[in-house]
Amino acid sequence: MQHKITKHHLANGISLVMIPLESATSVTTIALMGVGSRYESDQQRGIAHFTEHMVFKGGRKYTTAQQVAQALDAVGGDFNAFTSQEFTGFFTKTAGQHLELGIDVLSDIMLHATFPEVELEKEKGVIIEEINMYEDMPMRKVDQVLNSQVYGDTGMGRPILGNKESIASYARQDFLNYRKQFYRGVQCTVVIAGNFDPRQATKWVEQYFAELPAGEPYQPAPAVFHTDTPRVVIEEKASEQTHLMLAAKGYPLDHPKRHAYRLLATILGGNMSSRLFVSVREEQGLCYYVRAGIDAYQDTGMLVASAGVDNFRLNLAVAAIMQEFAKIKNEPVTAQELERAKQFSVGKLLLSLEDSEEVAEYYGMQDLLLKRIETPEEIEAATLAVTAAEVQDVARELLTEDNLRLAVIGPHQDQMALDQLLKLS
Repeated sequence: MQHKITKHHLANGISLVMIPLESATSVTTIALMGVGSRYESDQQRGIAHFTEHMVFKGGRKYTTAQQVAQALDAVGGDFNAFTSQEFTGFFTKTAGQHLELGIDVLSDIMLHATFPEVELEKEKGVIIEEINMYEDMPMRKVDQVLNSQVYGDTGMGRPILGNKESIASYARQDFLNYRKQFYRGVQCTVVIAGNFDPRQATKWVEQYFAELPAGEPYQPAPAVFHTDTPRVVIEEKASEQTHLMLAAKGYPLDHPKRHAYRLLATILGGNMSSRLFVSVREEQGLCYYVRAGIDAYQDTGMLVASAGVDNFRLNLAVAAIMQEFAKIKNEPVTAQELERAKQFSVGKLLLSLEDSEEVAEYYGMQDLLLKRIETPEEIEAATLAVTAAEVQDVARELLTEDNLRLAVIGPHQDQMALDQLLKLS
């Protein structure tokens, strides 16, 4: 798989990345703005995500939410948006011949959203119910407990959704100010993938996004992995199951050891033949789900194991996970296990690039967050070159007792007993 990638910068600083796909019938346009919840001040909690909701309420040309939806529904198109700690993304996906419409709608809602007061008041209720929904989903909520434990009361540690008080407090002018402050050409990547003509697409992006001011680059406050917090945090909750996340301080996105780091996570808990799945679920029957993965950001990261376990066997599950941490730290992985992890990782990467939307997201994230593009071929070669010694080196560096943090949601109180289990000797 070799994609023909065209990349250049527009006059207002927008980075335009284009990937024509001859076999595709669809075309996806994603506009990524390099601002997310970690950029928010104390007074802006949740506004990045709230803005993502509000832009769909209408712009200068498509003036209502219904007009926005009807424009794309009329051609069978899809549209949506998403917010993370580091970016906000908006996308449209249509048949190739409707690319201009997708670009037109995206630019209108991003650059010219009017944030009508009536819609704003209604959307407050929607987002507050979204907050309530996640409060009732401990499998998801435990991730927020961990982030707060690790990053504290900062943009990285606070909920992306904000809180009910902050959401209820916002007025129209807050959104106008936020857009003026953060929506800038130099922080924007527009990526187009699928069936389209790059020359014509360039003209349309230049035309429709011309009013986005270039601005100056900005950086959030550095993320700090807090080492002065308790290693174990429990959110006591009456439930039928306990959810846990056991994390170690990890690497940022572009770390030199990132490929060995990802393979370490895969071997630990990336699939149904991984060590944690086989040991904790299949052999000991302690949980329904157990997995490991990485959270990687521009300047920080975590290696995370998570599980949903029987309330009465939480300690056994934590001990079992710690046993696998110690084993992979102290003993090199076998050649066969490493090769399986490599082939799994490469296969998953290739399967994730079958559709125009997936291709656009892959290259867009690379350009926005890394400021360069690491091709699938480069990632495959680097992954296949990783040695067992390199995987063990990463495990030894990251899996230390001082580095560990455990977040738990369930009917528990004994923080000290859990802390005693976080031993690697």
